[in-house]
Amino acid sequence: MSPIVTRLETIVASGIYRSAEPPFDDAAPVWRYNLTALSGTEQKMFVWTRLTEIFEHARERGIVNGAAELRDVIVVDEAHQFFADKDTNILDRLAKEARKFGVALIAASQSPTHFSEDFLANCGTKILLGLDSLYFDGTVRKMRIDKEVLNAVVPGKVAAIQTSVRGEQAPQFKLVRVSG
Repeated sequence: MSPIVTRLETIVASGIYRSAEPPFDDAAPVWRYNLTALSGTEQKMFVWTRLTEIFEHARERGIVNGAAELRDVIVVDEAHQFFADKDTNILDRLAKEARKFGVALIAASQSPTHFSEDFLANCGTKILLGLDSLYFDGTVRKMRIDKEVLNAVVPGKVAAIQTSVRGEQAPQFKLVRVSG
């Protein structure tokens, strides 16, 4: 049996790609997909497919009238696993285009160096909650953050936050206390 057939059989057996929709309650405010049973490749395929479906559905609903009309919020943990070096990367596309259709994207990873430049350039808010010093130099270059600000971040206590507003110059990162 070919490796492709074996992989497809595994994906079908996982239950994710069935003709029946998952039993999510349409009235529930949060839908969580637990992908731990899938391999890394299967997780990536599922995330890319599902995010594309969400984005296409948002496009069909049309452009919204500003940020007050937020329709969907997507949270992707360990987002570095789902980036690709291609122009068709759905996470980059969501960062660039989804806001006008009422879709917000929250992507979390262990380091900003995991994200593409396109992705970071299109993020309205960046939050650094703590970072291994191994990633400092790359983060300073990629995010244009002052190294002293980065050194002042204390996991669980002090975060560095940058919020961009359309039409304004790129703001500096500010230190914000995140614990009492």
